[in-house]
Amino acid sequence: MSARIIVINQSLAPHIERWLRRFAAEHGPVELWCGNAPPDMGDAILLKPAPAYDRSTAFTRLRTWLHFTLVVVWRLLWRPAPTPLFVTTNPPFVPLIVWLAQRLRRQPYGIYEFDIYPQIADVMGLVSNKYVLYRLWYAWHRRALRAGAVVITLSPGMARALQAMVAETASPIQIVPNWVDMDWIKPIDRARNPFVGTHGLEDRLVVAYTGNMGATHAIETILEIAERLRDLPDIVFMFIGDGAKRALVADAIDSGRLPNARLLPWISYDQLPEPLASIDVSIVTLAQGYEHFSIPSKTVSALAAGSAILGISYTPNDLAALISEADCGVNFAPGEEAAAARWLRDLAQDRTRLRAYQQAARALALERFDESTCMQQLSRLVAERLL
Repeated sequence: MSARIIVINQSLAPHIERWLRRFAAEHGPVELWCGNAPPDMGDAILLKPAPAYDRSTAFTRLRTWLHFTLVVVWRLLWRPAPTPLFVTTNPPFVPLIVWLAQRLRRQPYGIYEFDIYPQIADVMGLVSNKYVLYRLWYAWHRRALRAGAVVITLSPGMARALQAMVAETASPIQIVPNWVDMDWIKPIDRARNPFVGTHGLEDRLVVAYTGNMGATHAIETILEIAERLRDLPDIVFMFIGDGAKRALVADAIDSGRLPNARLLPWISYDQLPEPLASIDVSIVTLAQGYEHFSIPSKTVSALAAGSAILGISYTPNDLAALISEADCGVNFAPGEEAAAARWLRDLAQDRTRLRAYQQAARALALERFDESTCMQQLSRLVAERLL
């Protein structure tokens, strides 16, 4: 059984895994080169394991990116037939490699831009835009974008940034946002949510940060907001996840600075519905410099669960635009901790306004990020341009 298309993605997110299963069922066998895919992908997906992604440090991130990319180069060199390729920017070097494959072997490809490089690499401190290496990477990526049969990204701001790279003469950048299964992640009445009772969250305003607590996430800002509200027992802050800054949260709790905070481990996708549905206000951060090159994927799950959104980011950006357009919360810039704390303090006393934010969040999720609609859009673009 030969594959109709090769999908290359080092770290497979659950929603992309579900899309792959659906795409293979509808359009024929798919070959997947991936570092973390489950072994039971089904008969229609031919799994070719590759080096896994390690994001624990900048060094391990770069090392595993390079290792995976070298495996891609080796496989493309020895593959006899120019099967169409659909690649993501994880790792970010692969779009450059498939451009070479297209030049040398006329191998068509498409790109799904989750993050925009090398701009993100500059923000991360991996390579400065002052260096020749950055300029070479930028020029190479621009050629890859221009030659792709289809280029897809997650948000309007990211599409504008990519379009500026390739100029108006290139084909328009397509937008397919992250999505979520609205029947899986959804509001759950607190009386029927076991997570609420287990963690003593009844009758409290639950404010939570979930996911990676990495170097670029505004954990210090969140801790300061929580400390300003430490005198209010009816507000509880939850930190769910892991990362380099998890220790900051643990130290703040252990020292007694945050009697109103809880620190919980990373929660797998199959356990998400109840914890997410217990959250009244989800905190979503976007670090300075990322405004036009990335959008946090956790935003969509928070909206689907019916959480109001407290954004922490410099504007303008797509996160703040979503919050403002839907009126499902408020965005604050880093440094506005006092204003954010006042907003939460008022919200704890105004449950009518809280419910309005939450209903608006769920309505926005249903309108724009429904799984079936987004997967159908992605499948159509890939099938029309690559098969």
